[in-house]
Amino acid sequence: MKESSQMKKEILECPRLLMNLYEYNRENVDNYARIFSENKPSAIYTFSRGSSLHASMAFHMLAAKHLALYSNSFPLALTGSDETQVQLKNTSALFISQSGESPDLIKAQEYIAKQSIPSLCLSNTETSTLYTRSPHKLSMKMEKEESVAATKTFIASLYVLTHLVLRISKNELFCLHKIPEILDNHQLNLNTHPEFLSLANTKNLFVISRGFGLSIAHETALKLKETCGIMAQAYSSAEIKHGPIGVLNHGDLVLILALRDQHYDSHLKLADELRTIGVKVVLVEPKINHLLTENDLPILQSISLIHSIYIGIEQISQDLGKNPDQPKHLKKVTKTF
Repeated sequence: MKESSQMKKEILECPRLLMNLYEYNRENVDNYARIFSENKPSAIYTFSRGSSLHASMAFHMLAAKHLALYSNSFPLALTGSDETQVQLKNTSALFISQSGESPDLIKAQEYIAKQSIPSLCLSNTETSTLYTRSPHKLSMKMEKEESVAATKTFIASLYVLTHLVLRISKNELFCLHKIPEILDNHQLNLNTHPEFLSLANTKNLFVISRGFGLSIAHETALKLKETCGIMAQAYSSAEIKHGPIGVLNHGDLVLILALRDQHYDSHLKLADELRTIGVKVVLVEPKINHLLTENDLPILQSISLIHSIYIGIEQISQDLGKNPDQPKHLKKVTKTF
């Protein structure tokens, strides 16, 4: 019997740790929502790397859907040059970083401060440089994450960002209180699902989704690279026929993450089309029942599905004889200059 990994332990901690996260951040969320509404920014730029970049992608969707506001990732390469000054008047900045110590993000924070742009930091490390220097802050508060692969902090990021956007937009917040129970009851047993475990038999694959599913497609691809050594590449299902499909051959494998949203039927159709050209398709969707319904926000489906996917990926890593807690060449705190 394989020894349980720290990665799996941290994934399974999520329901317990999320239970108090709403109340912990409530006052800061309320205060920032008030300031945000007073300033009325015309756009929000996010600053992040790795899994936090994928959380930013989810935030862009949330901001567009619930705030009718443009949001995008700011190119960090520009903040490292004193010669480049992009005018960010009437915008807002959001920094997302588990460690809060990457030099390029700290440099970007200084860049934003020089322009007097309102900024918010979301981090799991409340003593970090990025967090302590930020005028406004929210915490992932997921205790220390020791496994190199970020899992529980990614899920916490999605939770907190959903809390923030729903509060600013004055939408119902009850759905947040369902998430711990959903994660506790909605494990799809992907660690014993034969089709999902067949990912271990490939060296490369596409991970496909769209809309709110795209951020977790990128996160899934990253985790397969990190912990399993599988060259996984994420694509929007809207882009797959604009070139990427050309590299697929008979017997190749594609993973489709199909949320129960407006893209669901098109994902089923795409799966059938890929099968007709001999591609093996593994289609994974969230478990819909009395806890998580099709009427719930797509972001709740994303959180539920990535939680299950993490469990399956940890099992694949173990099956391949790898150590999911210590992927080769990687460190927990990545310092990008």
